Amino acid sequence: MKTMRGFVTDDRLHRALDEVESWLGCEIKAVPMPEYHRRYATVGMSFSKTNGCELWYIEDEPPSQAACCHELAHAVRWIDGDPTFCSIHSTPLGKAPSPPVKQAWTLVQHIPVWHLVKEMGFDESEEQNQFMENLIQEVSQNSLYCDEPPDLMIPFQAVALAHGLSRPATPEKLDSLRNAAKDRIPKALELADAIVLAFKKQPQLSPKEFLDALTDLLCLIRTPTESLQPSFLSNTCPNFRLRILAAVNL
Repeated sequence: MKTMRGFVTDDRLHRALDEVESWLGCEIKAVPMPEYHRRYATVGMSFSKTNGCELWYIEDEPPSQAACCHELAHAVRWIDGDPTFCSIHSTPLGKAPSPPVKQAWTLVQHIPVWHLVKEMGFDESEEQNQFMENLIQEVSQNSLYCDEPPDLMIPFQAVALAHGLSRPATPEKLDSLRNAAKDRIPKALELADAIVLAFKKQPQLSPKEFLDALTDLLCLIRTPTESLQPSFLSNTCPNFRLRILAAVNL
């Protein structure tokens, strides 16, 4: 059985992994990525009901150390108290049929992860190139939710833009996205900037702040949240992130 440790070569990540696995009480296994997830990523982290985590990888495409750090950061945030997943009417937001709902969920989920990865000393900007190029192309071609009714189009576009502008992308990619949005969808850019600024002011969210931010975004895209149901690890450790940073910076 492969484990995440088999993909880790950086001493900082070995120490962080020691802390995470010690808290979970088990090794993080490494398993081939499910086919459906390959459309969204080249690596991933999954949580099981027994408090175990699995690193999802693609054969012959070993993840970079920055990517390993990113996935480990997800586990750190779950231990810290973030929801492992959220659902509406029993449908996980990550598998929702509506792309804007998925983007709202992944944005709130990733803001503290991207920040933590940077704090741990890793640069993910090159990992984001393909995503950013695709988003820039959609905006430039005016095909980003352009068929939606006006009252939905701008919020949908804003969440998608915020998803790009919040990423640890290269300055060139961020500038290209912003310039394309200024030209094509300026109203959505204005709303996206407000979203990005709010997260910049507070990138590390408490569990309550996480759910409040998620609820706000879902309301923005006209998604009812009355049945929003979060799931958490049964054994959490507030400020576990600080323990990880201490281990990384030894």
